[in-house]
Amino acid sequence: MTRTALPLILCVLAAACGSDSVDATAADTSSAMLDDATTGEAAEDTQAEEADTSALEPEVKTRPEPIEEPAASSCNPIANTGCAEGEKCIYDESDAKICAPAGQTPGGAPCQDTAECMEGMCLQLNGTEPYCYTFCKTIGHCPDNAPCQELQDSPYKVCKIDDLYDNCNILAQDCEAGKGCYSVASEDLPVCIPEGDSPLGGECEGPIDCIPGAHCVNFRCYELCDKNDPNACGLFGKCSSTVAAGVGYCDEQQP
Repeated sequence: MTRTALPLILCVLAAACGSDSVDATAADTSSAMLDDATTGEAAEDTQAEEADTSALEPEVKTRPEPIEEPAASSCNPIANTGCAEGEKCIYDESDAKICAPAGQTPGGAPCQDTAECMEGMCLQLNGTEPYCYTFCKTIGHCPDNAPCQELQDSPYKVCKIDDLYDNCNILAQDCEAGKGCYSVASEDLPVCIPEGDSPLGGECEGPIDCIPGAHCVNFRCYELCDKNDPNACGLFGKCSSTVAAGVGYCDEQQP
């Protein structure tokens, strides 16, 4: 019995030993899995914290460089100075002084565009053909002491060009068809200018807005009259003021 029982006891002992080894291995494995799980959770927590931290960081944007406005030109359009060689000083559409390429056409000569003018600008005044006009402030700035004439709604004056208009009789209205005889501030004598179309009593801004035979006074067109004729404006009218030599206008407000 002893021989038969010993193997059984050994087997029992072996089984017991084997069970401890398996349990130990399982424990080790379970511990390792727990460590891995803990490590994984810690890594996830770290990533989450990094994500949360990055979410709190403000986005850095590159601020655009400020756009600098071009400085206004300090050139002198009357003396035509302050610009580079080959340029001239003129006015742009907003009446600001600018430097622009100079052309070859002298002042007082016909032109089609300001770029052609050696100095000044190409202007079409009072219905005439366009000419190169030079700038001035007084008569002393103009060649041959030509008058320095003002322009309506303009910040600058230009030198008058001689023989540009035909002189005429403002009462006789002896201009060619399509033109009227007007007295304008830039001319010593009445001149032929393309006729206006505002009737007597109509609104106007200058003499050339009115029909031939009328004159613009206080933004209204009044009929011209001969100051030497006592009945020029009828029984209750008066030939007031002086538009040209011996010529006035009929003022209905002064009987």
